[in-house]
Amino acid sequence: MDGASDLRARARGSIWEKRRRERAGRLGLDHASSSLCESLDELSNADNYYRWIASELSEVLHGKVLEVGAGSGTFTRLIAESADSVDALEPSLDAFNDLQTLAEVTSCVNPILGTLPELEVNSRSKYDNAVLVNVLEHIEDDETTLAALGRLVRPGGQIAVWVPAHEVLYSRFDFEIGHYRRYSRRELRAITLSVGLDIERLSFMNAFGAIAWGAVATVARGRPTRSRLATFWDQRIIPIVGRLEKEVSFPWGQSLLLVARVSESNR
Repeated sequence: MDGASDLRARARGSIWEKRRRERAGRLGLDHASSSLCESLDELSNADNYYRWIASELSEVLHGKVLEVGAGSGTFTRLIAESADSVDALEPSLDAFNDLQTLAEVTSCVNPILGTLPELEVNSRSKYDNAVLVNVLEHIEDDETTLAALGRLVRPGGQIAVWVPAHEVLYSRFDFEIGHYRRYSRRELRAITLSVGLDIERLSFMNAFGAIAWGAVATVARGRPTRSRLATFWDQRIIPIVGRLEKEVSFPWGQSLLLVARVSESNR
């Protein structure tokens, strides 16, 4: 077993991961989908939050971009502001219909109904970059997903991943919206290296958000995306977080940001 594989195995062998997989396996897909849609609707007006993410991913949002798990297009709109084109991949028919509406007024958006394996089979050209914002944690086989993206993105292209951080923060809310896991930096690093991608950035983001999530979701077992709370956080706290974290790097955060480059050897 090589170093990356050994590290991945140890990261994935924790009791937390086993419990989360058991919980997610018992969760009905319809229930998870309904809860997730409700949560995304509550966050759809969190403009500061999504624009902050877009600013952190700006180096990746250009050229021909693949967005995996585009949902109803909240983040797709921001990618379209700088990319030449956006292939917005989404497996949900309801969300895909929203993407089609967006495409009618944003010519560079190309909605695709389906899954990543289906796209890989049918794709005839490489992407310049790929983006997954709060998506990878919903996919049971995340390692296979990253490997597929490494084949779909051209050598030298980048893959940006934004995921929830810290397994200790895994809450009932995570469970209800279909999260298989929250990530440690060690785990995300391990699976990225195991599929042959080169890590350019791996950072904790939104340190204040981790504290709030722990209080609201993990301890109080509440719903952190409720509209009034989400609006307050988006309007009052996120602008502060965005400015502060340009100057200070915290050793914890609500999320992890990974930017990986596809090796030139992946030809």
